[in-house]
Amino acid sequence: MAETNWRLAFLLLALMGAFGLAIFFFSKVGETGGKVEKLPLGYLLRGAAGNRGVLTVSLSGFFVFFSYITVLTTLSPYLAAPPFRLSDSQIGMVISCPGLAGILLSPFAGWTADRIGRASTSALGLTAVALVFVTLEMATNWVAMAALFFVLGGVMAFGGPGS
Repeated sequence: MAETNWRLAFLLLALMGAFGLAIFFFSKVGETGGKVEKLPLGYLLRGAAGNRGVLTVSLSGFFVFFSYITVLTTLSPYLAAPPFRLSDSQIGMVISCPGLAGILLSPFAGWTADRIGRASTSALGLTAVALVFVTLEMATNWVAMAALFFVLGGVMAFGGPGS
């Protein structure tokens, strides 16, 4: 889509977001039929801020996300230069791989967190993220780079399992 018109990619994201919101607002999942007490947002935020587990998972997720964004910001010029010399569409494919892997593997990351705990899952995920970052330097072609970025997106899902 971006090859046709770069605005189409953002239009698709907006449509997907609207569809997701519609599913959320019209969904009956989680309804018990009884009256549910609505708590003020400030009360909920203070409770979350005072919970060490929530803070730990949030901080972990922040560092995973910040590392990922840092890599993506510097990646395009790196992939456009030798030895890769990728086209814009190839760069877009490489950069899209982590998002796809994250979508596919996030349910498994949540399942793993339920089985072995959030802290253990997060520690495993962050360790795997570090290993993938080290391995990225060894990629010599765009297919290897795309595969490693797919793996990166998958293990990032484990780095912040509480989010």
